[in-house]
Amino acid sequence: MAKRRTIFTQRILENWIKEGRGSNSGAFYKPWLTIHDFPSAGRCHRIANWQHRRLHHLMSDLEEIVFYLFSWSESVMDIREQFPLLPLDETLAIAKETGIEHQVDIRSGYPLVATTDFLLKVSGKHGEKYLARTVKPAEQLKDKRILEKFEIERRYWAARNIDWGVITDENLPLQLFRNIKLVYGYFPLRTLSPLSIQVIQEVIQTLTTHVLKGVIALRDVTKLIDEQFGFVKGMTMDVVRHLIARRWWKVDMNLPIDMRKPIILQSYFVPDDISIHYNEGGSYNE
Repeated sequence: MAKRRTIFTQRILENWIKEGRGSNSGAFYKPWLTIHDFPSAGRCHRIANWQHRRLHHLMSDLEEIVFYLFSWSESVMDIREQFPLLPLDETLAIAKETGIEHQVDIRSGYPLVATTDFLLKVSGKHGEKYLARTVKPAEQLKDKRILEKFEIERRYWAARNIDWGVITDENLPLQLFRNIKLVYGYFPLRTLSPLSIQVIQEVIQTLTTHVLKGVIALRDVTKLIDEQFGFVKGMTMDVVRHLIARRWWKVDMNLPIDMRKPIILQSYFVPDDISIHYNEGGSYNE
């Protein structure tokens, strides 16, 4: 199905601001652009964030990679994608000052609201701060027009004393991304349905005991426990993904998770009562 294309006008601008797009944070944040609003040059993604319980709208495969990396980082407290550079008058003033042509909707001729791909709230040894990050393939950095748009972004964030930078597809930790994507969706307890809390508790303890011996390939351990508990094939592997997603099992995420080899735990945590670690409910917001 073709994505609809919004014709941007003064009325759309006012409506989106009234809708709360680009405002709030965490579960209540609404991105300025969604995958329904404008066609993307690449594939779009909607990813459920189990930390903030909302869907993130990502406009390219590269944005997807960067999103997973940010989500896995323990220093990233909040991710706001497609963040608008408002008020519009400010970016128009920057464009006029620098002699850069402001982007407009080609059909309406109305100025488009510039966006930064990610606005992050991060924590560190010196406290909390914000980082603005734009994502773009390295080959596109040769495009003069793109660099002009970047200059508007840079000046906008500089005026707010917020660190702004560009992330390209060069030197990204792709194995880390693949491992995060492998386990990310298994964080919620519901991904282990129909297993009961009691059964999950027993499986985790049995599984961890086997893995700590470090002599059996992961696929053989999970097959053994599937058979022991009468599970459908692959259920125990779902528990493995859940444990890694929860960080109850810590493994080197920069190395491939190889089913043909024993999995090496850097550390592990097996709660005496796992039920107290789940507080889920509701549904993800669009």
